[in-house]
Amino acid sequence: MPGASYSLEGDPATVLPTLRAWLREQLVTLSEDAVAVVALVGTELASNALEHAQPPRSLRVSQDTTVLLEVDDGGPAERPSPGYGLMIVDRLSHWGVRMRETGKTVWAHIPVDQA
Repeated sequence: MPGASYSLEGDPATVLPTLRAWLREQLVTLSEDAVAVVALVGTELASNALEHAQPPRSLRVSQDTTVLLEVDDGGPAERPSPGYGLMIVDRLSHWGVRMRETGKTVWAHIPVDQA
């Protein structure tokens, strides 16, 4: 699946449920359980960006042998502080942070056969 992008701007009460629905539309070839795992990881990453980072914020998803989620934000360019949400992300995916001049990208690889 080629990558698709979703804007994370707006009220989190609206953005996060809409994001989950959008992810389900993007991942129609996966099982319901796999989509649930991807949606949980995506929601946690998006929630962190909405709560702790500056705009612009967006999420990209692509699928090959893994599902790759990438959340871009406008900064600050530092690694997110671990909390309960990132503990969940850590249990369900292999994730990390890529620093950029204008912010960061938090990414997560979710194995399709384990999702």
